[in-house]
Amino acid sequence: MKLNYILFVASQCLLTFALERRQDRKVFTATKVVHALVSQSPFFVDSTTTVVWTQSPSITEPEPTTAPSPTIDY
Repeated sequence: MKLNYILFVASQCLLTFALERRQDRKVFTATKVVHALVSQSPFFVDSTTTVVWTQSPSITEPEPTTAPSPTIDY
């Protein structure tokens, strides 16, 4: 009986630690404006799109970025 209780409590502890905290996530919204030229009046047209994403931990290691090396072809 004690073994079942210990296994139950241990499994609940492991599940609690393994679950991701969902209340810490932040929701972001961005509006992207695209300017375009068209052949009819008013000639300049703006279109917008809305992007929504939720912040979450990354599953990959960030790679350091290096400055691009200039290449000159003579």
